[in-house]
Amino acid sequence: MQSDYGLVSLMLETTPEAMTFRTPQRRQGAIMAMLVLKAMATPPADSGIFSIHTGEFDGFQYQDPQAKPKSVLVDLFAQDRGLEFNFFLSYKGATPQFSQADINRIVRTIHKVAPYAPVKQASLTQAH
Repeated sequence: MQSDYGLVSLMLETTPEAMTFRTPQRRQGAIMAMLVLKAMATPPADSGIFSIHTGEFDGFQYQDPQAKPKSVLVDLFAQDRGLEFNFFLSYKGATPQFSQADINRIVRTIHKVAPYAPVKQASLTQAH
């Protein structure tokens, strides 16, 4: 795989229908591994899995907020980093309101910044 996004994309696209009697034996192991990984690693997505593409990130949204799930998970990937957002729509009795437009607005405003560069060691004491 070239990227984390590529791996997750391949995992999500792999279905049991990919395994047939005609599937070459050398490919059966890879398909089975993807199906097991998909069963273990995919968050709940009863109302759907949606693809996200911005100028800097590609990713997936698990759940549709209109279906009123407990939460909506958004995974974003870039070549050198990844982000995960969990929008809780039901949390300890509270029912915050998030629409798809709110989630889209947040995703569109995310931008990569330069890598962290530590500040040079400076003295905190002042001369008196």
